[in-house]
Amino acid sequence: MEKRLKRVLIIILVICVMCIIREKVGIGIISVNEQMYTSNIYGYGARDEIITEIQDKLKRWGYYKGSVDGTYGYNTMEAMKRFQKKYGLKADGVANGKTLEKMGIYERRGEKKAIKEEKEEMLLAKLIEKESKNEPYVGQVAIGAVIVNRVKSSIFPNTVREVILEEGEELKIEKVSEEALKAAEDAIRGIDPSNGATYYWRIKEKGAEEREITANIGRYKFGN
Repeated sequence: MEKRLKRVLIIILVICVMCIIREKVGIGIISVNEQMYTSNIYGYGARDEIITEIQDKLKRWGYYKGSVDGTYGYNTMEAMKRFQKKYGLKADGVANGKTLEKMGIYERRGEKKAIKEEKEEMLLAKLIEKESKNEPYVGQVAIGAVIVNRVKSSIFPNTVREVILEEGEELKIEKVSEEALKAAEDAIRGIDPSNGATYYWRIKEKGAEEREITANIGRYKFGN
């Protein structure tokens, strides 16, 4: 009887120890995940190289008017809120993982997403240069986004080159501006000021009358 009781007690003790170990391991895993996640969060008062990139993009897109100094101040936070609100993100002014991904900023995690190879990006930059050279930066990104949206759509060709050729565009452009290259990169990374458009028209151009307009930027209308 005593031996049986001892065995039962030992089994109970082993089970209790295993539960404790399991609980501690679980807590440890949660802590590691939280640390990995929060390492990509930037808020008021933060200083980092990546904040310079955040400010630069917000400024080019018209959300931020302050200096690009790498310090996450009040103006940066308010600009971030406007950006987040525009794209349906939680508008708390904090640059978290989802917000950074939407901005096309992956360097912190060692990631750099691109839907096409470098040649495709250059083709897109040439199209942007041709179509929207004197447009505001956000308009240039929107032009690029329309092409990217077509590539993603099942009713258009599957590459930037094929989409451009389908439209009969001739891209005999030798020099592409740095701004057009950045706009192409941002469009490929998923920034979409056109709000999902697959077409664009100049303001006075016919063809948009019966279309759903998703954005008006500079001299262009965007829609589907």
